[in-house]
Amino acid sequence: MTVSDVQPLELLQIVGLCFAAATAVEVLLWLWAFRSDSFRSLRANIDKQARKLEEIRAQPHAPGPQGKAAKQKKIDKLDKTIKMQMAKDLGGVRMKQTFLTAGVLLVLFRMTGKWYGGHVVGKLPFEPFSLLAKLAHRGLESPAANDCSVAFIYALCQAGIRPNVAKFLDWGLSRTMTEMSAIGAQDWANPQAAGKTR
Repeated sequence: MTVSDVQPLELLQIVGLCFAAATAVEVLLWLWAFRSDSFRSLRANIDKQARKLEEIRAQPHAPGPQGKAAKQKKIDKLDKTIKMQMAKDLGGVRMKQTFLTAGVLLVLFRMTGKWYGGHVVGKLPFEPFSLLAKLAHRGLESPAANDCSVAFIYALCQAGIRPNVAKFLDWGLSRTMTEMSAIGAQDWANPQAAGKTR
């Protein structure tokens, strides 16, 4: 198959579908969870507490090792309070977010695979290494080295479009909430300690 055999319209359709699905997920999440007064209040409160934590961290501690220990104790206590509140109040929201996102993305993946399966939807400007080639050539019967399947474009779109749509709309979890609830955020209040462990 030559470059001229590739249909650019198919590629644009896949990107458009992924963009529409990402927007639909955010709208559904807003209707289902993010527009509630309780979520908005929780988000504002956590962001306020996180700013307070940053202010405490920026302040100089009292002289001596006791002053430093007292400041760190205060930081740890506030950090623990914020995380406990998030664990308690965000569990349901994050579960809704996970199920809805997974459901929509799975349906879209099956649909695009059905519509564009076996089609070369693009040509890569490089020859992918073996692991990447499996994704790039998925569903293609006898692909050339730089052929690109719908699965590869779909994966790229999900990695690039969905997070940016969520960030642009800014309806759900704030950046602070995402950082603090992420795996490995246990040392969020003490970034120097986190840096030593990495």
